[in-house]
Amino acid sequence: MSGGVCAMPASGPENALLHIIRMHDRPKSIKELARLANRDDVPNIQYSLRKLIGAGLVVRKGAGRSGVSYEVTDEGRRVTDDYGALRRRLLLAELGNLPGFSTRLAEAARVLNVLTGIYEEVARVAATHRRA
Repeated sequence: MSGGVCAMPASGPENALLHIIRMHDRPKSIKELARLANRDDVPNIQYSLRKLIGAGLVVRKGAGRSGVSYEVTDEGRRVTDDYGALRRRLLLAELGNLPGFSTRLAEAARVLNVLTGIYEEVARVAATHRRA
C-alpha cells in the first residue's frame, strides 16, 4: 500500500480512502467519505474500510444512530506521512530533470498573480456596478 511504505497489499481506491480519512486529521463518516471520494458504491467503501481496519490503519468509532466515524490510527498516520514524503522526493527528483522548469514555474506564478489581481478588480467593479 501507499507506494511501498506499508506491508498491506491495497488497491488504489483503498489507498485513496486512507488518505481521505487522514485529511484534516479529523474523523469522517461513511457519507463524507463517499462524497469526498466522489463515489456512490457504499458497499465497496465498507469493504475497503474493513480491510484498512484489519490492517490496523483505521479505527471505527461510534455506533448506530449516534453516528459511526472512521479515523486513522498512529500506524495509519505513519503510513500516510511516509507516503507523502516518498511522493515529495519522487516529484522533486522528476521536476529536477526538466530543463528550465524553475524559470518556467516562476513565470507561471507571475502570470497567476496578475490574473488574480485582475479577477479581484473585476469582482470589486461587478459588486458595485449599478444598472441604469
